[in-house]
Amino acid sequence: MGKREKVPRRIKERRERKSRRGAERGRKLEDWMRKFLKEMMDRGEIDGFSAHAPHSIADREGKDFTVWRQRNGKHKRASFNITISMRMNAWNNFKMKHPGVPLIAIPPEMKPERVRERILELFEE
Repeated sequence: MGKREKVPRRIKERRERKSRRGAERGRKLEDWMRKFLKEMMDRGEIDGFSAHAPHSIADREGKDFTVWRQRNGKHKRASFNITISMRMNAWNNFKMKHPGVPLIAIPPEMKPERVRERILELFEE
């Protein structure tokens, strides 16, 4: 039991392909979110946003984006992470690693209006 068996090449290659596809979908989702937040800003729903670079300090803290707005003289910032994955173990791992950082799941079938609501909910007190 002490010696670990080698993972067959075909399994390793399948895992690598799946990982690359997931990373590509994640990058596309982040690109979409940048455009979406820009539209929200143009409509005056938020005052600004930052998209955190991969491997930045904010990214390592689990923050993909930070949005801000000022209402009634109060300036508020909210950071969040986005995912396309609906797997519960991915959610649990994220919540254990980054407690307190909101995670917004955006599956392909989610309507933009619901994404907007989720972002604006971050500002509710």
